[in-house]
Amino acid sequence: EDICIDILNYAFVPPLRLPKIQALSEDGLDRRDAIYPITSGNAFWESIKYEFSSRLVVAEFKNYTDPIGQSEVESLQQYLLPKAKRSLGLLCSRYSPSESALKARRRAWMLAENIILFLSDQDLKDIVSTRALDGEPSGLLEDQMDQFFITLSP
Repeated sequence: EDICIDILNYAFVPPLRLPKIQALSEDGLDRRDAIYPITSGNAFWESIKYEFSSRLVVAEFKNYTDPIGQSEVESLQQYLLPKAKRSLGLLCSRYSPSESALKARRRAWMLAENIILFLSDQDLKDIVSTRALDGEPSGLLEDQMDQFFITLSP
């Protein structure tokens, strides 16, 4: 978790603000790994803010030996709430997601218009490399989002 937070901070702060770590929900029932507030000044993050009405990005971290599945996506989905301006989730894990995780992500979009992006170890390495070369690491997120919408069917 700490390494992933360091990577996301390095890559995306700013334009995101420093995260609230292990943030509890108002009722005390849920604990989100990290919540990043979105600021202005970056085209990708502003598009998230305005197109999806999301002021916050929820990041969850899974250090499993197998690919994440449906239950991990559903766990993150419960933290995403458009009325609370939390419509984008980042699900970081060691490996690419399973087929059931991809289907659960589709359901999250279709039911609540929540966007969930998957970041494997390799994706995180690519994000760090892009940032280190003064590139725009949000382009990797945008590519994944574009691919999701391009392949989305009714």
